[in-house]
Amino acid sequence: MKFNKLFHSVDVHTAGKALRIITSGVPFLQGKTMLEKQHYFSQHFDHIRKVLLEEPRGHKDLQGCLITPPVSADAHFGALLLDQEGACSTMEGHDMMGIVGNGIELGLFEATDSPQQQIMVDTLAGPISIILHHEHGGSYSVSYQPPPFVLVKHRIPIQLNGSKIPISITHSDSNYGDYIIVKLSDLLLKLDLNHVELIKKIGESLLNDTEPLIGSASLQELGLTNMKGIIFFDSMPHRKSAYQNLIMRTNGQMDRSPCSSAIAALATLLYTERKIGIDESIVFQSISGGQLEIKVLSTTTLKNLPAVRTEVKGTSYLTSLRQFMIDPSDPLKEGFLLK
Repeated sequence: MKFNKLFHSVDVHTAGKALRIITSGVPFLQGKTMLEKQHYFSQHFDHIRKVLLEEPRGHKDLQGCLITPPVSADAHFGALLLDQEGACSTMEGHDMMGIVGNGIELGLFEATDSPQQQIMVDTLAGPISIILHHEHGGSYSVSYQPPPFVLVKHRIPIQLNGSKIPISITHSDSNYGDYIIVKLSDLLLKLDLNHVELIKKIGESLLNDTEPLIGSASLQELGLTNMKGIIFFDSMPHRKSAYQNLIMRTNGQMDRSPCSSAIAALATLLYTERKIGIDESIVFQSISGGQLEIKVLSTTTLKNLPAVRTEVKGTSYLTSLRQFMIDPSDPLKEGFLLK
């Protein structure tokens, strides 16, 4: 066996979504800001992203993270999130939960005697506050507050395969973007692994059929230019204040977790429908079985429309410690991706 490159990572998951935290093998990233560091990485080391996230070492839905020194005075560390599109994600809440939830084990910060620790993380979206909760038995949970969401369309009928299906649309004035929301019972479907391909086909049709609506002048004036995907959801039978959801991204990716931004959008819809109130919490479960809890904190305004502020809470789990090597004679050493 011969190799000329060696990388280490810590792999974690938060409510089913995997994250590969790269801990060694990447040279120092120059730059005084996170944006400068991102540009430097993209220009000089993007091949490392492909090596560690793409096949045969990763897969098309895997995301990664690079830990950097902090660039602001109050931050504990910086984090660049890597995706499969050849760029760095501005902000992914549950990925940040995965990093902070395992931050003590990673040596990013030390534990305190307080039941809660505020951890500041430098990101491309600026410093983000994440709360680490010290639970009984030595375990940790993590919470943070996504940006507010506003409900811009509520159960408007859309023609789909000869039938009218009601959809809702939410918006957040940030990287969290916009979502189309569909109730599974309106499709006469349940959230089941056997229905995933059918749900995906319906999602693809909905994205095409709603394109004129999303592109309308009234919605463009609100800034709906960052459609993230479609949220399919429904209440869970025999469980109070619990819902199931599945997110299909605009690139066709199906989320394994409930997704923090998606459930913030859903909580906005449910608050509008008076199914949840201020200081009340609900649980969302993904198709993988992973769960996140969300609490409605207060209302505010966004572009002169009523908006909802929330707090997402969950637990992240360490899954593996990994070593990756590059054999210079390997014809697939640079990675590949089948979509």
